[in-house]
Amino acid sequence: MSESQEFLKYLINETLYQIDPVEMSSAVNEVAATESPIQQPSASKVEAVPQVSDPKPTYQAPINKVLILFENPNGEEMLAVQKDYLTKILGAVKLTWDGVDSRNVRTFPLEQPPVHQYVIAFTAAHELGVLSPYQMGVKGNQKVVMAHDLSTIAASVEYRKQLWSALQQMFL
Repeated sequence: MSESQEFLKYLINETLYQIDPVEMSSAVNEVAATESPIQQPSASKVEAVPQVSDPKPTYQAPINKVLILFENPNGEEMLAVQKDYLTKILGAVKLTWDGVDSRNVRTFPLEQPPVHQYVIAFTAAHELGVLSPYQMGVKGNQKVVMAHDLSTIAASVEYRKQLWSALQQMFL
């Protein structure tokens, strides 16, 4: 090792990079003598640090009187095709997409019953109890309709008629 250090003296001429082994060993000893040994903190001084878990998506408070529940396992928003179809359905009962709150129960599961005046569930995962499909149910001051998912309704004339009848009872 001393041969390597001697070689470095000739390779690097700047005094900044030249290290004298004798000075280095004495400097290391001085630092070691002045440092205090590592002390373990006592139990009374240790404070619990709160664990930060992965944040869960939160759901905002109701803005509108109508809540649309749906299920999309591939994203937070309703599929564009289903949203367009639902916009037409809402238009038939004089509502707009901007006039309703929507909630994907896959992303934002219901932890407590919703407080909206009207709830339309296009999913069985609504946590609102046992409901007959396409029959308007009343729970307190809340009117609830449970229906199949929008893709199934769009494919069936009978389901469209039943949904229309339930929505007429609810809104008209």
